Order: sequence, then structure tokens, then C-alpha cells
Amino acid sequence: MGEMAKFPYLTGRSGSKSLYYKRMVPLDLRGEGRPAQIWRSLGTADRKTAEAAYGARHVEVEALFAQWRQDDSQPIGTGPAQLPAKTAPNFIPLTPALLRRLADAHYTNVCESDFQWRGDLWKKVHEDEDAFWDGKIVNLPDDDWTEANGRQNSYFAYLMEDPSLEEVFLYAIFRARKAKLQQLRMRYQLGDSGDHAQIADALLRSKNVSLGDADRSQLMRKLMEREIKALEDITAGNEASFDGIVEREAAVEPPIQSVPTTIA
Repeated sequence: MGEMAKFPYLTGRSGSKSLYYKRMVPLDLRGEGRPAQIWRSLGTADRKTAEAAYGARHVEVEALFAQWRQDDSQPIGTGPAQLPAKTAPNFIPLTPALLRRLADAHYTNVCESDFQWRGDLWKKVHEDEDAFWDGKIVNLPDDDWTEANGRQNSYFAYLMEDPSLEEVFLYAIFRARKAKLQQLRMRYQLGDSGDHAQIADALLRSKNVSLGDADRSQLMRKLMEREIKALEDITAGNEASFDGIVEREAAVEPPIQSVPTTIA
């Protein structure tokens, strides 16, 4: 127990005979371009030799974390555009750490909102199932036709051969979310982040801080990126499943080959 306390980050690694210094990156330091774990080879499989090299690796990793903390505390923007309005309360410059916290909070909010949205719609479906089948609660998809193996295929058409309320509802939700994701990607490509102004302001109020105009614009762009990522993550598993079913159905029934007419 005493040796483990002295060398808590000393470990082996699968596929290697050498011992390693392994350290989890603190949550507040994780971000784009940074790993979740730090691995440093101690250059030996001998425990005593590894322990002798351990201290230098520990100092190295602590210095790396200190540098990241310093980087995260530096304002992202500079210049007159970053100066606060005289009446702005609690003004602070936007730092990488603050930007990451706000963006991560928005990611979580998007996931929670999607869950709530599904639940609210499902409640409406139970209250009026006929309205659902009429497409009045959520649009029933009619634009999911794809071509595979020479055939036109539609997962929605496949579902409607023997419709199940739960399955059709989940697919309709998937298609609605995918349409929203496509629109969001398009607006991001156009540089239109205006819809995220209120989201940014609400997040800033929750932290009781204010940003300059340039920093606020950068935050809005980052929030769009994280919202896109959240919707992609929510959609990914369903998309692979639906596409796989369509491909399997296409493979089961090969296209009908025309038979040439023989003229005697």
C-alpha cells in the first residue's frame, strides 16, 4: 500500500513490457486537441528503475497541466473590440476555460431538451393517436427514398408495411431531428449565428458574467458547433441502424432482371 501511495500513477500497458506514468487529465483542463489521459514511458520494465524515473515524469506532467491552466486563463481576443461597455456589469474577458464551460453546458442542455421534446411529443401521441397518423403531431417522413442495388428503398415505407406506433414515432423523430441538424449546419456554413444570441446571453446570465461584443460573437459560434455535435451524437446510432435495415432489405430482394425477347 505504501509503494502505491508513493507512485500512484505507475502502471503497465497492454502490449508493452515497459512501465508507464499514466495520469488522467483533470476535467477542467480537457478540451479540443487535448487527451483525456497522459501516458509517459518510464523506459524500463524493472520496477526499481521505473520508480527512479517516476519523479521526472511527474514533474513534466505537472508542468504541462500548469501550462494548460495558464493558457486557459488568457483572454481569447485582444484589442478595442474586447473592451467592456461602461455600463456592463461583471465584465470579464473570454478565456478558453470559460468558453469550454459554456459550450459544454450548452451541449448538455441540447441533449436534455431533445429528451424533453421527445417525451412531450410522445405524450401528445398517446392523447390523440389519430392525429399522429395524420402527421399533425410530427411530420411523417416521405423524403427518405434512397437507391441501392438498382432499387428505390424507403425505411418509412418499410415500416408502414406493418406499422408499429413506437417504431414509426421514433423514425419520425429521427427525421425531424436530422432536418434540424442539416439546417443548423447550413447556417453555420453561412456564418449565421444570430439564433444563438439568446442562448449565449442566458448562459452568461447563469454564470453572472458579461462579455464584449467580439467575445460574445465567438461564443455564439462555439455554441453552434457544440449544438451540431450534440445532435450528431444523438442521431448517429439511429442513423446507422435505419440505413442498415434499408441495405439489408435491398439485399434480400435483388432487382428483377429483364428477360430479352427472342424473335423466332
